[in-house]
Amino acid sequence: MCFLASRRCLAIRHGYHRNTNAEACRLIGEANQFTKLPGDDARITEVWRVLFQRTPTTAEIQRTKSFLASYPTNNAEKWAAQVRVFMASNEFLHVD
Repeated sequence: MCFLASRRCLAIRHGYHRNTNAEACRLIGEANQFTKLPGDDARITEVWRVLFQRTPTTAEIQRTKSFLASYPTNNAEKWAAQVRVFMASNEFLHVD
């Protein structure tokens, strides 16, 4: 039973990563206006507007910058990871 449950969890997690990576690619893809935005503040604000339908607070911008600066990989993978974090957030998953 535990083996099957863990296999289901892995399947769900794999689908989650695939979907969030697809969303990240859509948001930050080369053909998108995202890459033409002037700097991280504008890019962070755009991602927040798309995902949360609001602009981020100054503290949220700082936390996002801190996450991106500390993530040890290339820029596209950093943003994909950040989108996964956003999409796993309570604010994204639940409507107040």
